[in-house]
Amino acid sequence: KGNVSNDIFSPLNQNQLLKKLYELGLNFSKIDFTGKTAFHLLAIENNFVDFKQFLDFLGKNNLEILNLQDNKGNTVLHYLVQNNSIG
Repeated sequence: KGNVSNDIFSPLNQNQLLKKLYELGLNFSKIDFTGKTAFHLLAIENNFVDFKQFLDFLGKNNLEILNLQDNKGNTVLHYLVQNNSIG
């Protein structure tokens, strides 16, 4: 049988969780101690399917989040290119 943690953190459930958090007002431009946003983490994990779905969900009004730099000066797009997630 399935593992509860695997079920909760499957890509489908991650998308549902992120969408629900967004609907509840979570600010996705918030950064962690390394300067990364949720978008940085999705890009670093090379999870482009989830990233693209969530980007579509956010729409064009929130694209400024993509330009936020982490403490190393890297943007979300930098990590996507580094991981060959976009082409």
